[in-house]
Amino acid sequence: ANQLDFVKEIGSLMMNQTFEEILYIDETTFNLWQKMGKCWIGNGMKLHMLKNRGPSITVIGCISEERGLVHADIFADSNNADYFEHFIIALKQKCEGRRVLVVLDNLRVHHAKKLGHLYDSNFRHMFLPTYSSALNPIERLWSLLKDRKSTRLNFSHTVISYAVFCLKKK
Repeated sequence: ANQLDFVKEIGSLMMNQTFEEILYIDETTFNLWQKMGKCWIGNGMKLHMLKNRGPSITVIGCISEERGLVHADIFADSNNADYFEHFIIALKQKCEGRRVLVVLDNLRVHHAKKLGHLYDSNFRHMFLPTYSSALNPIERLWSLLKDRKSTRLNFSHTVISYAVFCLKKK
């Protein structure tokens, strides 16, 4: 499906009130080892770059127009089908008794066969067209959290610190 077809279909579902809520899911990674900064290098000086990546955290989030942030999960690994299944199970519990549509991008783990049993007529899923991240509103949240220049929302350090604290408690 292309972007126009997706927008038409989502619009039709909203107009017909097929679902009580549309949920948008995405994940992002915060690299804890990267430090943003600038430096000047004089003639003859060498800049030594890190050869190994350091620790990072992954955040999976779900937002909706009705409830804002519906659910989020934080872990110290890359996303995989097991983590994502755990996330979807918890999300489905938070949506019990409601007809919801879950909108996902085409990340490989979103298509995992082990997730098929979680979806039903009251908890349906739909995939964004490829290369259509602009159609997923949660992408804007990730951009704001990662924007180190934002004066209005300069709390990404606090979010990351809290995430690290939560991971250490596990």
